[in-house]
Amino acid sequence: MRHTLHLLLSLGCCLAGAQVLMEKEKNGSDTVRLLLLEQLKELKEMKEGLATAKTELQAVEARLLLCESHIAEQKGAKENSRVAFSAALSEGGDRGPLNIGITLIYKKVFTNIGNHYSPATGIFTVPVKGVYCFIFTAFSIGKPAGSGVTLYKNAEPIVTSLNWIDAQDYATNAVTLELKVGDQVYMHFPQDRKVYDDLLNRTTFSGFLLFTL
Repeated sequence: MRHTLHLLLSLGCCLAGAQVLMEKEKNGSDTVRLLLLEQLKELKEMKEGLATAKTELQAVEARLLLCESHIAEQKGAKENSRVAFSAALSEGGDRGPLNIGITLIYKKVFTNIGNHYSPATGIFTVPVKGVYCFIFTAFSIGKPAGSGVTLYKNAEPIVTSLNWIDAQDYATNAVTLELKVGDQVYMHFPQDRKVYDDLLNRTTFSGFLLFTL
């Protein structure tokens, strides 16, 4: 009887110990689970923070690119705002009369700020939209024809200057034009007219930008 009671008591103790151990394991598992959940929460917050930082960085990069673009535009506008040229025909004496009209090429360049006038073609190409002023003079000496030149914008005649006198004389004119980028301005030399130039640079073509638009 005593032996049986001893066995029952021992069994009860074992069961109680096993229950305590199970409770400890359960509590330990819950603790680990809570720690994992906490770490997952922190990782999620870090991920969200990184996403926010990435968005903010992209916004900063976009603003930086915009600023760089504005700086480049302002630099280009400043460079393009300095436009002026002046050139004489040549030192070769009479030119004309001819059977057909041609573009006069002013090869003796005095000023060409921005290099938008071409001494190879005689054409000024507009670099920036704005208002420009052009001045030109043609000189002729004696017979058989007076001087005459016409300023063209692209293929359109704008203003003409003619000298019908057979003696030495100048024909001069000027014009102010609103032009856009890519427009071309040049001097047309009509048939049956003539011009003269020498070391005194009597026949000239000049232009400059007044202001941008």
